[in-house]
Amino acid sequence: MNIGGLNKQITILSWVSSQSTVYGNMVSTYATLATGVWAQVEPLSGREYYQGQQNVAKVDTRFTIRYSTVVKAMQPNSRIVYNSATYEVKSIINPNDANREIVIMTEKMAT
Repeated sequence: MNIGGLNKQITILSWVSSQSTVYGNMVSTYATLATGVWAQVEPLSGREYYQGQQNVAKVDTRFTIRYSTVVKAMQPNSRIVYNSATYEVKSIINPNDANREIVIMTEKMAT
């Protein structure tokens, strides 16, 4: 891992469920798991296509962060916020199970 490449700060959001105090039903939302996490951001590919007469753009981005206890709480339905854009986490990879770095594959969400 190139430590000098971890030069961007991201925010990690996690999907949480809690019971409503008003109605007693379960309410699910995204909550901030970690802020100011240093990451390497690599746009991998971009593609545009037409779907239902709308122009849709998909951008796949790889985020690399240091291994920490934060990643234990991350799940594939987590989200990352970087430069006011939100990315949906598709997979979380621990290369060689070395617990040194975490590679997070994401897809930029439509705004």
